[in-house]
Amino acid sequence: DREQVAAVHRLGKNFPIQGTGADILKRAMRLVYEALRPYEAQIVNSIHDEIVVEVAQAEAEEVAQLVRERMIAAGREFIKTVPIEVEVAISETWTK
Repeated sequence: DREQVAAVHRLGKNFPIQGTGADILKRAMRLVYEALRPYEAQIVNSIHDEIVVEVAQAEAEEVAQLVRERMIAAGREFIKTVPIEVEVAISETWTK
């Protein structure tokens, strides 16, 4: 049936994208983990393409920039030709 064939084609096209995204996130988590050692901070969660870090408020801005830089670096290891963009947010509670 045409719908099933189309669904399989979509999955086949989406799989490399999602797989690469997962690889990038895992690499980013490793880079962030190593970079957090001097700080009073730790990774507490990861969701899809997000890394959640708990950090002392006094270090939040610095750690946010560090996370951003490490996530971009991880993306560039896998994707050489497309610009990698990362947004960071600082919050006192977990939000969407």
